[in-house]
Amino acid sequence: MDEKQGRSYCKVKGKLVGRGLTSNKVTLYNDDMTQVLDVALVESKSFQFKVPAHELKIYKLVYKFKEEDLIPIMMPFVGGEGDVEVYLGPKVVTRGTPSNDALQDFLLARSNKEDELLRTITSLEENRALFKDFLKEQIQQNRMNIVSGYILKAFRSRFDDDEYAYLSQQIDERFRL
Repeated sequence: MDEKQGRSYCKVKGKLVGRGLTSNKVTLYNDDMTQVLDVALVESKSFQFKVPAHELKIYKLVYKFKEEDLIPIMMPFVGGEGDVEVYLGPKVVTRGTPSNDALQDFLLARSNKEDELLRTITSLEENRALFKDFLKEQIQQNRMNIVSGYILKAFRSRFDDDEYAYLSQQIDERFRL
């Protein structure tokens, strides 16, 4: 964290990894992607942002191969806890703070679960139920950090109103997004 001109902020240092990543910008959005917060130019496959250090918040980075791309690389990260390192490419990686480590663990577990469900011969309905159970476990496992609120909000459509209310009550109130 840096203190400059009376403002407190955390650095987000990023690197593009992998082939074909030739665009010259990465965009920083708020958690629900309704507001562009900043745009960084990529130089030597590196970019950097500053986010406020006064509160934990989920942010999203977006990288488009070309401006007209409909399916960009999107990466959530937690800002406000300290400096963060992010790597954008075929796999996205975030690290540097306890919350980003927990988020990274969830993102990897989710990827593994999705791969497992694709390899398993079950019905679509059964796969949905298994993935919902996985999400519930992850929310419980992360109930004392911001990742629980991120999961609940990002996958809201997977839960009916009663399930959502129950899961929301299970997480620390500081992390209900």
